[in-house]
Amino acid sequence: MNFTLIGSIIISIIPAFILGFYIYNMDKVEKEPKGLLVKLFIGGVFAVLLTAIISDMMKLLLPNLTNLKSTDLEVQLFYNFILVALVEEICKWLFLIICSWRNKNFNFLFDGIVYSVFVALGFATLENIMYAIAYYGDLTILLLRAVLSVPAHVFFGIYMGYFYGKGKMLKHKKGKYISALFLSLIIPVILHGIFDFCLTGNHWSYIIIYILFMIVLYIISFKRVSKVSLNDKYFK
Repeated sequence: MNFTLIGSIIISIIPAFILGFYIYNMDKVEKEPKGLLVKLFIGGVFAVLLTAIISDMMKLLLPNLTNLKSTDLEVQLFYNFILVALVEEICKWLFLIICSWRNKNFNFLFDGIVYSVFVALGFATLENIMYAIAYYGDLTILLLRAVLSVPAHVFFGIYMGYFYGKGKMLKHKKGKYISALFLSLIIPVILHGIFDFCLTGNHWSYIIIYILFMIVLYIISFKRVSKVSLNDKYFK
């Protein structure tokens, strides 16, 4: 079934807006300024561009370790966990900090989740638009990305944001503050790496693991959002 380019782009960005609206409404205590959320979303867009630059540099410097078609386990692990997961999550994490860490509105634990998710949505939106342009007319790819890739970025963002908020809350306790910020980066990297590694596996067992992984990720992520939303904590 063929679709126009504009239709493909619309399909590619709808999931981001639905999920963004959901997370925004789960912020029960104090809504974040829309201008700040737009800034974070744009930060996610710029994170895609930074990711592309770093990835291209790594491919030039480490051609033997950045070959997606390689069947070597070491190369697949490096590609998915380092070249993709680590690079993408670091770029999102950096723009998250730049856009929100010193903002006076960052005063609740759930704020960290909202901020991180909006950066992730900006990232996923531009990424999906790029795929829509490359594969426009291919409804299967667009729908798969809508139900898999966009939610996955949001889920990674939920974990990043939760520990990011913890880090802000514990900023006067140096050891705990550093540990929380470290977890805000490393946990999304691990989840992202597993997500991509299962998709690039060349055995049917990877698909089974991937499906189970996504089911668990869906359930735990929404439970985490609901729990933090109901028990949000204020900090000065």
